[in-house]
Amino acid sequence: MKKLYVVLINDNVIRSGLADLGRLADAELWLVSSPHYARRLTDEQRAAYARVVVPDDMETTDLVALLDRELPRPRPEQLRFLTNDESCELLCARLAEHFGAGGWPAARLLPFVDKMASKAALAGSGLRLPRHLRFDRDEHAADPRGYCERIAAEIGFPMVVKPVDRYASMDVRRLDGPAALRAWASWASSPKDRNSYEVDEFVSGTLYNFDALVQDGRVVWSNVCANLNPCMEFAAGRSLGVWTLPADDPAAVRVSEFGHRALAALRPPDGGVHMEVFGTPDGELVFLEVAARPPGGEMRAVYLRTHGVDIDLAHYLLRAGEPYAVRPRPTGELGAWVITPRRAGRVIAVDVPALRSEHTVRVHVSVGETVARASAHIVEPPSAEFMVFGADRAAFGHDMDLLRDLTLYRVEP
Repeated sequence: MKKLYVVLINDNVIRSGLADLGRLADAELWLVSSPHYARRLTDEQRAAYARVVVPDDMETTDLVALLDRELPRPRPEQLRFLTNDESCELLCARLAEHFGAGGWPAARLLPFVDKMASKAALAGSGLRLPRHLRFDRDEHAADPRGYCERIAAEIGFPMVVKPVDRYASMDVRRLDGPAALRAWASWASSPKDRNSYEVDEFVSGTLYNFDALVQDGRVVWSNVCANLNPCMEFAAGRSLGVWTLPADDPAAVRVSEFGHRALAALRPPDGGVHMEVFGTPDGELVFLEVAARPPGGEMRAVYLRTHGVDIDLAHYLLRAGEPYAVRPRPTGELGAWVITPRRAGRVIAVDVPALRSEHTVRVHVSVGETVARASAHIVEPPSAEFMVFGADRAAFGHDMDLLRDLTLYRVEP
């Protein structure tokens, strides 16, 4: 066997079947998957892999022992460990080091896994960062009230607390005052909470995405998207949506310049990059976070339609070091993926809006159904999913405004 590419997935999702990865790279593909992701595999996705290995957990020691038994001998001439999942990035680096495989070192990947490391790498870049600090359990244990007072003095209210290495706004909270901070800090310091947290200044405004593909250290393709609402507002009952901005949009030009400057300082590995940047009401751009992967949701389908780029496939080929040429074919259309949250209660009416642009919608609630609980974060099933496309900017903007504050269904009072 000349080439074996082992794909690792724990929490994230692969939208592509990746059959083209094995064909274009002339490589055999294996998948090492957590049990909960393996249950979500479609037949098409499973068919892309010669082997699907489902360990009980995704810890390095266990995987080394498992793969030492499972990998063929003699070892393939080219062995790669690949992922689009932040929780597997450092694991891929450790496996590559153990098995003598090619890959990106952990130090190069860390700023794209640890939010504090990314901010440290951007210090001195001239780009605006939110005020931030790493939450220290030991300092809290030594002086709970005093430590919270020092955090409040340094960051100010409101503030945002979030795990340094998770995604999709999971376990992210906004804290508006000292009592809320003390209560959260007590919980975050307990043995029941295993996350490592950062505390950030709360920044409001429009959230933008800067998506890019990197090859040989250079950005070979990029695009800017706007979000209907920040991710953490999904749990508050507001839609989550991402839509492509025209390349000549003034905001897109500014965010693109910001993204390129940030990547010059961060030095990402080859492959996909997904960066989030806030545009404040007074026009300031503020870095939020970055990951070395393509964007999530159904943005692969959006970019295929609007730019002719398969960002998932490109990510894996570039990360593996394959001589892949990214050839965008822009269509001139704008595209969006939008999901709406669930609200608890018995559904008495579903109100699907009349959009002006071409669109498809999948509604996941029905009249008479009782929704047990509201959405806690964007990983949970939504009440509906919209895909919207169009070249008419005015009509498309109208549709985004309509979806931004959409209440999809009504429940009994």
